[in-house]
Amino acid sequence: MKLENQVCKLEQAKRLIELGVEHKSLFHHFQGEVVSEAWGNDYHPAFTVSELAPALKQHMPYWVAIWGEWGYKDCRGAGRGYENLAVACAECLIDMLENNLTTAEEVNQRLFNN
Repeated sequence: MKLENQVCKLEQAKRLIELGVEHKSLFHHFQGEVVSEAWGNDYHPAFTVSELAPALKQHMPYWVAIWGEWGYKDCRGAGRGYENLAVACAECLIDMLENNLTTAEEVNQRLFNN
């Protein structure tokens, strides 16, 4: 499986940073690619499932498998499906942060202090 299919989307990474999630990841979105090394200021984290999942473990009832796709039920109870688990994790985390179900401080604590 390609690395690009195992990480969140660039737009999701940017939104997570805006919401206060720390800019730490093993991989990066850099010059249109997902890479393990990046330099300068023009890169964003490419969070993996293993990096995002710890922030969601307290909220696992929130998750469901939808028709063979990865997904979750959002704050309004609507089912959503995504092309890979990292994208679903990122979207769920964005939804939780935007709807005050968790805070950036709690997320950073769970992500980087495990």
